[in-house]
This record gives sequence, structure tokens and C-alpha cells, in this order.
Amino acid sequence: MKKINLTELSNEELLKEAKKRKTTFTFTVASIVLMFIVSIITIIDNDIKVLTFMPVAFIGVAVVTWKQFKLTEKELNHRNLK
Repeated sequence: MKKINLTELSNEELLKEAKKRKTTFTFTVASIVLMFIVSIITIIDNDIKVLTFMPVAFIGVAVVTWKQFKLTEKELNHRNLK
């Protein structure tokens, strides 16, 4: 993903970027929740595998997308677009 300077975007571009980042964050969190549910089901079946711990590895991705989303929200608030 290329680095985007939010201050250089127009208002329309910033709104599109905010929508894109919100969708990305929502999808990431939904995927992690789904992975946790599957992990719990496999643990209940007494079958702990390496993939059981996969959601923990993806928490870092969720943190990064959350930070990007918050930066976009901050810029929207700075421009009084939200």
C-alpha cells in the first residue's frame, strides 16, 4: 500500500479515502472475529492446531488499519467534513 498524504487530498478524495479505510478496518475486524470463533470451536473439539492461534497474528494488521482509519477521521474533523 502506498503512503498517502491526507493533507494534500481534496475534500472529495479524503471522503473516499475515509470510506475505503473504514471498509478495510471493518473487514479486518470481522475476519479476526470469525477466526476467533473457528478457533474456539476447534478448541472445544479438543483439537488444538497451529491455525488455532492464527487470529493472534492478525491483531497487528487490525491495529495498523485502525490507526490509518483514525488518522483519516482526524483529518476529516480538522476540515469540519464530519
